[in-house]
Amino acid sequence: MGSVREALRVVLDFLGPGNLVLGIVLLIATPFVDRFLVRRKRISFRVLYNSKIGLGPEKPDDDDGPVRGQLATLAALLDRMSIVVIRIRNNGGYDIAPDDFDRPLSFTFGKRVV
Repeated sequence: MGSVREALRVVLDFLGPGNLVLGIVLLIATPFVDRFLVRRKRISFRVLYNSKIGLGPEKPDDDDGPVRGQLATLAALLDRMSIVVIRIRNNGGYDIAPDDFDRPLSFTFGKRVV
């Protein structure tokens, strides 16, 4: 415990009490300055759900009935489908207008573009 006090005393003697208080104030103020002054318009996104829609482990040719052709067609259709839930939010301090974008917002998941 004594060595920690001694180290703090050396740092305080080196920086001085005014500089130490200024450093603490800057550490607290930096995130606010970054969010509201430097990067005013900022978008963040979070993928909440990303899943492929399809049939279970059963294969369409497991059944030898008249439904086999319909099931194979349905499986081929559902194999291409997927569902994605994305939360998009404005993290900046100002509103974002459509004119702020050079191109429409898009997200790529492998071969899929949303």
